[in-house]
Amino acid sequence: MYWAKEMPLDQLALMLEHSVTLGLYKYSPDPSSPRTPSPTLGESETEIYKEEDWQQIGLARFATDHVTFAFLSDVYISRDHRASGLGSWLIECCGEWMDGLPLLRRAMLMASESVGKDYYAKAFGMEDVAGMGHDLVCMSKTGPGSGLNDAH
Repeated sequence: MYWAKEMPLDQLALMLEHSVTLGLYKYSPDPSSPRTPSPTLGESETEIYKEEDWQQIGLARFATDHVTFAFLSDVYISRDHRASGLGSWLIECCGEWMDGLPLLRRAMLMASESVGKDYYAKAFGMEDVAGMGHDLVCMSKTGPGSGLNDAH
């Protein structure tokens, strides 16, 4: 992702293990495979869908306590699949996941003022914390792994 600095694979695995992730995958079976999927398959025949036939093309990641708070940290669609509606569908799925948390007190994300703010306001009904009429501020501190200079 263009906004994220590379990290060691073990740290990436730890991050994903402690997050709720929604993935988007493209099924591309090997044409030389002797068996092909059929829409009438029973559950016992699902082994014909081989792991290597799936290519990840999108990801949405929440940092959450699974009950009261969710922070949508990352949303990514691979370049070849953008402008296809998949990103909007993935965001719709994120909304459904949040709707499944009956005690959710707050969902948050960070987005660009120019593009993301209006989109997420419409998609999730979110609003800028500054405009909520509460005595709230949204604060942030970049860590050493951010790849960002605190002066920006």
